[in-house]
Amino acid sequence: IVAVLEQRVGPLEKEAAKAKTYHELFARKKELDITLAIYDIDHIATQTEEFERSFVMAKHALEMANDTLASLESQTMTLYEKQDENKQKLQDATDSLTVKNKEKSTVATEHLLAEKELEHGKNELSRYETELTKEEALLAQANTALEQLKETLTLAKEKQKRLTKRTLRHMPS
Repeated sequence: IVAVLEQRVGPLEKEAAKAKTYHELFARKKELDITLAIYDIDHIATQTEEFERSFVMAKHALEMANDTLASLESQTMTLYEKQDENKQKLQDATDSLTVKNKEKSTVATEHLLAEKELEHGKNELSRYETELTKEEALLAQANTALEQLKETLTLAKEKQKRLTKRTLRHMPS
């Protein structure tokens, strides 16, 4: 039995040495696994903190972008309102300009008509002046003829008086 046991002691010692090595390696592995897990946890915690900081910064950037967007939308609305006001002002100015151009055209037409009427009036005045000059000449001729007739009448009356006197003188009383 002792011989059998002694035969078994060698392989058992080898197995015991293997088991001891296994337990040492297993303990070392466990220790390394724990260290690795702690490292992984620390690393994940650090990454989590970095992600949280990045998240906070991204959230802040998003809030700023949203504020900027809201501000830009407000400015856009203000610009659209101003654009609408300017369109209305432009339309009003265009309408006013159209009215002014029509008034200008009317005034220009009236001016041309007035010039034509003035020219016509000048022509009429010239014609009337010419006629007046002719009439004055005729009147002067008529006055001259009237004066001549008056002289002739006066002479004829004087001649008649003389003839009457002569006749009366030659008449038997």
